[in-house]
Amino acid sequence: MSVDFVESLFSSRIRVRVLKALIKYKEVNITKLSRELGVNYKVIEYHIEALKRLGIAEEKRFGRIRIIRLSEATHGF
Repeated sequence: MSVDFVESLFSSRIRVRVLKALIKYKEVNITKLSRELGVNYKVIEYHIEALKRLGIAEEKRFGRIRIIRLSEATHGF
């Protein structure tokens, strides 16, 4: 695990809160995350995209519903 990876992962308090919520809920939609954390939907979406780029989170779509969960690769942490 590189320093850049860790810095990217923990560079934002919101990102850490999103990560903790994903651990808690296993799978959750972005709207619920937004309401739960009291953070704007677009801000949550931005941090989810960052977690997806890092390989931490993955997304499933059911029509317009987007379900976010930790990626299978992160279950070993």
